[in-house]
Amino acid sequence: MILTVHVRPGARESRMEAILDEQTVKIALKAPAMEGKANAELIAFLSGNLGIAKSKIEIIRGAATRLKHVRIEGNDQKTASELFRI
Repeated sequence: MILTVHVRPGARESRMEAILDEQTVKIALKAPAMEGKANAELIAFLSGNLGIAKSKIEIIRGAATRLKHVRIEGNDQKTASELFRI
């Protein structure tokens, strides 16, 4: 599955802010947008919330921007709301 993620780095806490459509979510991240810290936080956040290994999550586009495309192995047929159980 390819998930589009709008990130907001530098938030008070890391949390899901919204599911925008079937393949797009908005996530606030506590980590700042510098030196890859927000990217690492995003992968850790997704791993913890989805219950999958960090190695199954890869940022494939947008590593230096707020709009990212993330590949999540093993969830090809699921939508964002199914992934996050909302």
